[in-house]
Parts: sequence; C-alpha cells; structure tokens
Amino acid sequence: MKSNSKFGVLLILDGFGIRKERDYNCIALARTPVYDYLVNNNNDLNGSEYNKSLGKTYYTDLIAVGSEVGMPGNAKGSTAVGHEVISGVDYSHPMVTIEKDIKNKVMNNAVIDKALTNVIEHDSALHLMGLVSPNREHSDIKHLYALLRRAKELGVKKIWIHFFADGRGTPPFSAVRYAEDLFEKAEDIFGPSFKDFKIATIGGRDIAMNRSGDSWHKTERAYRAIIEADAPVEKNIFAALKKSYGKGITDEYTAFKVLGDYKGAENHDSFIHWNFRKDRTEPLMRMLTADDQIVKRVA
Repeated sequence: MKSNSKFGVLLILDGFGIRKERDYNCIALARTPVYDYLVNNNNDLNGSEYNKSLGKTYYTDLIAVGSEVGMPGNAKGSTAVGHEVISGVDYSHPMVTIEKDIKNKVMNNAVIDKALTNVIEHDSALHLMGLVSPNREHSDIKHLYALLRRAKELGVKKIWIHFFADGRGTPPFSAVRYAEDLFEKAEDIFGPSFKDFKIATIGGRDIAMNRSGDSWHKTERAYRAIIEADAPVEKNIFAALKKSYGKGITDEYTAFKVLGDYKGAENHDSFIHWNFRKDRTEPLMRMLTADDQIVKRVA
C-alpha cells in the first residue's frame, strides 16, 4: 500500500447506540478504547500502534431509523434496515408500503380484496396468520386490525386467526395481554354478536417463523396445525398459554396447539400472512404453497 493512499471502513455496530447521555447507557459507561480512537476521542490508544499506522481518523455517523432510511418516522431501526443502509439504493421499508394502503385505519389493497372476495363468493373462511405483536420488527398488530376492518366492510363471515406468539421483541410472557387486546378489538370492529371470529391455533415464533434450513421440522409443525388441525387440542388460547407458562415456556417457544373446534383448512379458504418482514415468513409460505409431494418429502 502506498504511503499516501487512503481507505475507508464502514462499521456496522449491531446493537451499538450512539448517545451522549450516560444514564442507563451501557455503551457510554463502558471502556471502548478502539471506538474512542476511531472517533478521535482522547484515550490511551493515541500513542499506540493504531496511531502510528493509521494516523488521524475521520468519521461520520449514519442514521439507521426514520424517513432517512425509508422507514416510518415513528418506527425503530433494526438489523434488517441496517443491511439496506449500505446498499446504495433508495429504500422503502415494507411498513411504509403497507401503511400507504391503510386509509382511516382500513386496509385498501386490490390483492387483499381479491382474497377477501374469494371467501365471500364461496362462503368459506378467511385465515389470518402472523406475529401478534406491536414490536414492529416483523409485524404490526395495527396492520391486522386494518385487515379486520376491511373484512368487516366487505362482509366476510368467518375468520380464523393463527396466533404466532412473540416473547422476543415483547416481554416473554405477554401473549395473554395481546390475545385479550385482539378479542377486544375484534368485538369493537364486528360487534359482540359476531361469533365466527376465533383464534384457531397458537404457536411460538421460534416454530412458526423459524428460518433455519435445519429446522423444517418446526415449520412442518406449524403447517400441520394450520392446514390439518394436527396438533394437541386446548379449549382456547388462554388455557394453552397457562399450561405453557406453567412449564416455564415463554411465548417464543410455545408449542403449537389447535384451539377449540378448529378442524383445519377447507377448499376455497383464503390465507393472508400479515407479517411485513419476509425472511422469517418464507419457509412457512413455501410449504403452504408447495405441492403435496414436497410436503410429503418434508414429512
């Protein structure tokens, strides 16, 4: 390398926050000599080999949240967004795309409407599956509510929810709270007399949203429960969670259960996965859309 050559390094520090306030800030309170040297803070590396070989450094901070990186202004960043920051192309987060279709808290999208119209025409069931969480890393519970309002507008008569419990982006035993909120919101939307809104299955995100190539057996558990109602049966989601919590199992690892009288999918049913982040939805969606031979090979 020539002595007058220059080079740059892009450092993506996963989980590393830049904030001057020291209260409750483990980064600011920690000893970080290499980082301090790179950002020109005085530290004990200024006279070291770093300084001799690199000399003065120049740096800048990049924003990884908000409209600057194509995200909604009130959403937090994530590693997925950080990957896009370095791509060098304009980026629009899926949340932005989805929320453009939500008008007055109601989902308005031609593809969604086609799925809803299908179940109306065939008097079949609408299956909505996804992570029931307000965390906004993989899903936003408000998107589910927007779907429910559209289903109400168009006249959908039967709705099954496949409840993927979080416990990772949310407190580990918080699924009960979100189930209660979901039932309350559904009653507000459909009215107390609407009896065909039910939670059909429950399973933790580690099973329903596992992206490991070595864990197709987990994806199959979700598939069998959702499509075939092939899983242990519990009376309702609260009974299932109570039993799971009694064993010390957090929401994330909750084993799949079939709830109540759910018998599985039938001809002409429609399925919508409301997660907006695709990396952890793809394995299940691939299995749901595969031909029978692929499913048999996995089994």
